[in-house]
This record gives sequence, C-alpha cells and structure tokens, in this order.
Amino acid sequence: MFKWIPKKRRATQRYETAAVGLLVLGGAFLIVPSFLGGAAGASALSALRPLGLLLGVVGGALKGLGRMAARRLALHEGQAYRAAGPFEKMGPFFNSEVAAHLAAAELALNRARPRPSSWSSDVFEIIRWERLEAVVEALFLQAGFKTESRSHGAGGGMDVWLYSRHQPGAPVSLVHCGHGPGKPIGVEGIRDMLGMMMAQSVMRGQYVTTSTYTEEAVAFARNHGINLLDANGLLALIGRRTPEQQQALLDLALEGAS
Repeated sequence: MFKWIPKKRRATQRYETAAVGLLVLGGAFLIVPSFLGGAAGASALSALRPLGLLLGVVGGALKGLGRMAARRLALHEGQAYRAAGPFEKMGPFFNSEVAAHLAAAELALNRARPRPSSWSSDVFEIIRWERLEAVVEALFLQAGFKTESRSHGAGGGMDVWLYSRHQPGAPVSLVHCGHGPGKPIGVEGIRDMLGMMMAQSVMRGQYVTTSTYTEEAVAFARNHGINLLDANGLLALIGRRTPEQQQALLDLALEGAS
C-alpha cells in the first residue's frame, strides 16, 4: 500500500539538498568579493555576483518547492497510515511470533465472551476465518449443492466450487470467502475472483465477507454477474434455513470458541 511514498520522500530530500547547495554557492559568489577587497582577482569575482544572485533565487525557489512536496507527502503518509490495517502499521515489528501471540490473545478473548445462542452480528465478532469458510460451505450443502473447497492457505481465504447434483462434473458457481472485519473489500479482490471464474468457464460467482465492499467493488461485481454478500446478507441467507439447520451452522461457527 502506497509503495510510492519512499520514492517521493527521496525526491523531496533531493530538492532540499539541491536548494542548500545552490544557496551556499550563490552566497559565496555574493559575499567572497567583499572580503577580498582590492586583492588580485577580486574584480573578476565581482563579475560573478549576478550569477550568485541568480543561484540564490533558484535555490530559494527549490527550497519552497521542497517544503510544498514535504507537506503533500506528510498528508499522503497520514492517509496511508489511516488506510492500513493494524498489522501493516506494525511494519517490520510484525512477524510470526507476534502473529502467534495475537492469535492466542484473540482466542482467549473469544472464550471470555458470552457464547451467542442464536445468529446475529455478534457471531461475526468472534468467528475465525476457517470457521466462516466452514459455515459458508455447509450453507450451500444445505441448499442442495455438492461442494468442493480449495484453500488458499493460512489467512488467504478459500474458494468453494458449487456443483449441481444433476451435473456433478461441471461447476455452476464459485464462492469466495474473505474474512476481514473492519476493512472493506476493494475492486481488486472482485477482479481476481472474476479472473478465476473466466479461467474455469464459470458464469456465476459469489463473494462472501463479514466486512463491507467499496462502491467500486459493488459496481464491478454487478456488471460481471458476481453476487456480493456482506455480514447482513449472510445473516439473511442463514435466516432462510430451518431452525435445526441454523443451529447446526451456529455450532459449526462457534466450534472451538468455548
């Protein structure tokens, strides 16, 4: 995210270095002849005073540009920090050991919370990504589809391929699960999903998340036959199941949380 910022920072530093160099050189052309007085060569150096003045003006202009660039960079860096996730803000301090401690702390916190007795947004506050994926796959199994899950690895989400029971060899839809509370799903994620659909000649797709979607992502999905489900949409879909099915999905979601 905002990978161009270090490059902009180096450009700003070059502005500052060039401005200081020009100001020093211009000042030398203006001041040195005064110290020489009538010494030999003083008249020749005096002829360089207009050049010194010009260098001073250019140096001052560059310094002003550098300050403007620095202010713009500070603004963008602030935007990048606000847009970054909590782990991104940790930068080089985030590693596997920190991740393990955070996972353990999250698990302890989830166990300390009251166990939800029915489906609500509270479930998504404690559900882990692998539990969400299990719930989504079970949800479509309940709807009568045959499913095949393909994991993207730890934390990377999972695709669920949906097959009609009448045509088990050809997938009819692709479902992608992305668990990221508090961070909207952008158009990049939807575009990646469309690429996989096209590669497999699948015309329909569904993207499921406990977060929300950006306006660009919604428009892109609408134009390419991809149904978007956020937390509210997922709750509505679960609400269409029988009470017994809803309880089975809830038990699956909360497995290991108590």
